[in-house]
Amino acid sequence: MRFSRSQRGYRAARKSRYSAILAVSIVLIGLFGFTVAGTAGPTSFTGRQTGLMIPRFVSLSASRANMRVGPGIQYLIKWEYVARGIPLEIIDEYGNWRRVRDSEGVTGWMFHTLLSSKRTGLIAPWQKQFASLRKRPSTEAPIIARLQPHVLVSLQQCDGAWCSVSVAKQLKGYISQSKIWGAYPSETFGSCFFCFDGMFRFVIFAL
Repeated sequence: MRFSRSQRGYRAARKSRYSAILAVSIVLIGLFGFTVAGTAGPTSFTGRQTGLMIPRFVSLSASRANMRVGPGIQYLIKWEYVARGIPLEIIDEYGNWRRVRDSEGVTGWMFHTLLSSKRTGLIAPWQKQFASLRKRPSTEAPIIARLQPHVLVSLQQCDGAWCSVSVAKQLKGYISQSKIWGAYPSETFGSCFFCFDGMFRFVIFAL
């Protein structure tokens, strides 16, 4: 069985006049304590609004959501996202706005209510090969399905090496954590304290 989906459907066309407005918006850097371009550094820090760790992964809670060039409705819309559940990475906070980055490196600002703590992931957007969804967290386990890059999955738990996922509410299985955009390398999280991994050992997941 194979699942495929192009990420092109996740994000609508770029709004016009963005380049002209961006040149003006960059002047605001340093004046109000936020930025409108660039990427986050590798160092983690505590968010000034929520006290949560940055960067961190979240998912889109709305079926349609605007990404803006700055933290406010007065700023131009950079992209419109049209798929609920896609993973996004929070890389900064300013008031009720969150600066996010998608799997292609596009960054911008979204209102906090558009984002959910529910964890999702995209299958290896950086590669062309299909990824194997397995019955157990082992390279020796039977393959349930092959997932094309950019396929959206729900993440139930990850132990730093494997993630338990569901696909389109139809299939459940395990996929290598290194094949997912939406979970950091070696990150652990999940909904249970002790989960038997099918290989006669127990793994502790952090809530």
